[in-house]
Amino acid sequence: INISGIATHEVVIVPPVAKMAQQVTGYSFVANWEAVPDATGYYLTVFTATDQESTIKENFANGLNLLGGWTTNANATTTSTTYSGDAPPALALRTNGDYLQTDMFNSQATSLSFILKSSTGYNCKLYVNAWNGTEFVKIDSIDIILGLSDTLIYNFTENDNYSAFKLEYSTPTSGNIFIDDVAVTFANTINIIISNKWVEGTSDTITGLSAETDYYYKVKASDKKIRPDSSVVYENITSFSNTIHIKTNEPSAVVPVFADEPNSIVSVYNVLGQLLFQTSGDKFAINQLPKKQMLIVKLGNKTMKIVVN
Repeated sequence: INISGIATHEVVIVPPVAKMAQQVTGYSFVANWEAVPDATGYYLTVFTATDQESTIKENFANGLNLLGGWTTNANATTTSTTYSGDAPPALALRTNGDYLQTDMFNSQATSLSFILKSSTGYNCKLYVNAWNGTEFVKIDSIDIILGLSDTLIYNFTENDNYSAFKLEYSTPTSGNIFIDDVAVTFANTINIIISNKWVEGTSDTITGLSAETDYYYKVKASDKKIRPDSSVVYENITSFSNTIHIKTNEPSAVVPVFADEPNSIVSVYNVLGQLLFQTSGDKFAINQLPKKQMLIVKLGNKTMKIVVN
């Protein structure tokens, strides 16, 4: 008797907990987070934010090729001006369970708006759901009537903590509704420095930053399994962790370095062995060093320890 098979079990990974940054300098910091059981790696995002209001809008100008991070299981759009918003096309939701989901944004939304039209009206509904950091919660249930044409606007407070939205169609039979000009507004403007960088450990050194500047980071956990040919067997990704705020230090000290050989490589590491600075030449100044910390400088085949006052 030949018996073969694969034993499987469901693995549920949870969002990581981000910790305060370490080794903060005027130009770098080390991002840290707690390990997640069964995670094989993490996606790190680093960004800055300003107080200027901003809006992200999906008008389906590229059809089903949506903005980055936005998803849908719908398979059609319409070019009819009757069922579009400012301009065709519009997204067509036609069967039960069709949905449109926004990206998971790096900031809390202050408003959501979209245009909704229909060519049906038989016990159909559109559910408006918002992500509150833990789960999608229903914020509205819209009854679909024949010939519906409306602009829906929802305003939020900081306490709502909504950072993503999902519009989901429910219909007992079939019939089309159309969504267009979906706009999400934020109280600030996000500037992405690093987007979803894959890190296998629980820390990463961020370099090349500006002195005396506010930065933020957060991470997602993944249980990604890779085949030998680098293709993905499966992957589950959590939502983001909490967000950590760091302000880089004032401009740091400058240390002149003179090499014995031309085009020498100088590298500076912190005590964790993480690279802080690297360049090449025969005469240069290292100007990205933290003060009052032990550093390791490697110049060619020479290694030295220094502390910058």
